[in-house]
Amino acid sequence: MIVRITLILLVIIAVLYPDFIDACTAFSFSLEEGQIMGCNLDFGWGEGYVVVNKRNLKKDLVFVEDENEQFFWISQYGSISYNFAGQEHPWCGMNEAGLMVCMLWLNDTVLPEADERMPVRGITWVQYQLDNSATIQEVIKSDEDIRLTGEKCHFFVCDIDGNTAVFEYLDDGLVCYTDEDLPERILTNHPYGEKVENTTENTDSPLSSRNRFSIVSEMLKKTKPRNTKGAVPYVYNILHSVSGKSTKWNVVMSQANRNLYFKTAENNVYRRVNMNNFNYNCFEPVMMLDINAKGGGDKSKHFLKYDHQASLDIFKRFSTWWGIELSPEQSEACIKTIEDFECQEEMN
Repeated sequence: MIVRITLILLVIIAVLYPDFIDACTAFSFSLEEGQIMGCNLDFGWGEGYVVVNKRNLKKDLVFVEDENEQFFWISQYGSISYNFAGQEHPWCGMNEAGLMVCMLWLNDTVLPEADERMPVRGITWVQYQLDNSATIQEVIKSDEDIRLTGEKCHFFVCDIDGNTAVFEYLDDGLVCYTDEDLPERILTNHPYGEKVENTTENTDSPLSSRNRFSIVSEMLKKTKPRNTKGAVPYVYNILHSVSGKSTKWNVVMSQANRNLYFKTAENNVYRRVNMNNFNYNCFEPVMMLDINAKGGGDKSKHFLKYDHQASLDIFKRFSTWWGIELSPEQSEACIKTIEDFECQEEMN
């Protein structure tokens, strides 16, 4: 069955995410065991779910630019992501191949003109890479098949081979900074190429984009931990140094032990989940965890099976919070669209 994302759904998504990551921070560094990525989400909305995404799901989409034009992909990897409003709404995450992706707002984004490539919004760009890419080179190659539309954002990506890249859509199309073009593995909310010319800025906000970049840069120059155990509190210390009143989530992802750590403004206790504890077969139900659930420590066993009503409820709350009036039928249709993705595996 072809799953259609209707015109009304895409208009809703475009309005819901106009500037939702306007003060975020991401950075990474390498240990012998793998890379560590830290990310801050600064946003007015703090609800969400940690979601276990499945491999071998066919995701058929019809886009607002042409309701008769159909696009699809089949997810190659399972992943765990941090989502705003349920399944398929990720801000950041890590997949089975160790690829880590985070999205940040960038007002300077120049969206590509319409062409034959599949148009994807920022959240879908993140999910597409988690579904299909294992390396930075594969992310670069995906520009042949997809183009950003809707949100103005740029992306911070790390792979298991120790590579890190920043992806931005500017006047000349996709710009990828990696290797020698990425001397500092940090991203905030100004174009990465401008960082050398003006790392700090005199503003009324000590947590402006360039000031946050400068703070993280100075802290990363200090002695780094030698192993993952010491790296997690080290990363959290840096994240806290660039956190403000609007910071809702602090996330750390580690390739070494395949752990994802998180704290939230509502539950300021360290929690973690381990990717090895989940089944990514698409015949198994999607698993979800309330990102603000009480308690601390390992939350891998606290995930619940995907719940239609819970997903519908958070979608409605998010829409209402953002000032979007939806009928019950429209909200139901939006959630049902995602629930109808088809598993491509043969059941044994």
